Amino acid sequence: MRGSNPWYKLSGLLLSAVILATGCSGGAGSEGKNAAKPVPKVENLPAGIAEKEEIKLMVIRKIGGDDHTAQFFGGSEAGRRGFGF
Repeated sequence: MRGSNPWYKLSGLLLSAVILATGCSGGAGSEGKNAAKPVPKVENLPAGIAEKEEIKLMVIRKIGGDDHTAQFFGGSEAGRRGFGF
């Protein structure tokens, strides 16, 4: 387009600057929102688990109903109680 409107160029440049400024300012004011919360102390944990900073637990849904699955979940329940969870 010959002789294109300068407002299109100016608005495109302004929009690019706003998007760039918004994308680059992600960490400026968000320290309070993402701050680590204190984790309550859990009693009666084994030393190996108590020393870790973060503990991840996985939950397994019971899909089948055979004897192997029942034995597996029975053992995992006993282990959970043994760890104090």
